[in-house]
Amino acid sequence: MERKVYRDVIFNRLKRLDVAWFLQKAYVYVFLMIEKHLKTGFAPAPLACGLVVTENCNMRCPMCVLPRRYLNRPTNRDTQTWKRVIDDLHELGLGGIAISGGEPTLRQDVFDLLDHAKGSNTVVTLNSNMTALGPDRIEKLIQSAPDNINVSIDSGKEEINDRLRGGKDVLRRVMEGIRAFDRARRAHGVKTTITVVATLGDLNLEDLDILFAKATESGADRICFIPLHAIKDGRTYVATQPKARPDLYDALAELSVKHKLPLENSGRYLKGFYNVMSGGLPKERCNVGYTHLVIGADFTIYRCIPFMNMEMPLLKWDPAQTRLKDLWNSPAWRKDRLLALECKQCFWDCHAEINSLIPM
Repeated sequence: MERKVYRDVIFNRLKRLDVAWFLQKAYVYVFLMIEKHLKTGFAPAPLACGLVVTENCNMRCPMCVLPRRYLNRPTNRDTQTWKRVIDDLHELGLGGIAISGGEPTLRQDVFDLLDHAKGSNTVVTLNSNMTALGPDRIEKLIQSAPDNINVSIDSGKEEINDRLRGGKDVLRRVMEGIRAFDRARRAHGVKTTITVVATLGDLNLEDLDILFAKATESGADRICFIPLHAIKDGRTYVATQPKARPDLYDALAELSVKHKLPLENSGRYLKGFYNVMSGGLPKERCNVGYTHLVIGADFTIYRCIPFMNMEMPLLKWDPAQTRLKDLWNSPAWRKDRLLALECKQCFWDCHAEINSLIPM
């Protein structure tokens, strides 16, 4: 069972009879299987990029450092330069773009950026808490129609969700935002999917039934999980959770059936939760340097999401001076790819899922 988002992309390309897309992805896979042995550091086009268009946020999730960073060093780059960044990504030939934050909908131009990102048939995801969207902005989001929206709900219990999301009355507000978008997409026939994303730790591991119930009630299409991560002494790690159970995957699968809410994650990924949540390390090598990149709010390029959170930049980039295509296989990037192969710091869903799908 693979991730639902991967399945959706493949099915949509099949419907379009997009032979060129399948040939390009086959080339990437074969290239990486050869690179597994050669270890040159060269890479074909990345599969995905995370764009952190702002670090500003209207929540204060305790596991997220970005809003505090924004208060100390506010950064908001202009629309045209972000569009230039997106153009460079399209030129590079990547598969998907995730527009994220912070809370990206705090930017007034977020819908322009979503529209621009959809060029070149790129798969576009919006990561949002859905609480900064009134009726007019819901309509604009419908018109932009990203392929998927990820929305965080960590608990079906209001007090626990408030604690994990760093706000007041967060569960009700998020669910209202999801319901409003769900009603609008049905009225307009828009096929954007809604994925509830939950960070799992001791605070919510015993309340999974009500979490599934609330996610289903909201109108979401599926639910995605990631283990709680923390940062200490300049390293990211999966925080040990004493309440983690060896049968966690089985419990999630049963609740998925009970609530008729599909699991977004692959079974392979979810089966690894108990290992990493009880102090073990990920088993796969990390291919993130070959398959992903993250571009921060000031256009700094990072290897991955955890390295962005730790402020460990790969390259400082000025989009007005240098094309991303000219940096992608630079000596610094190639060296970092080889270093990343040995990294075992995280079990981040978007990175770990690809690590197991394309083992290097």
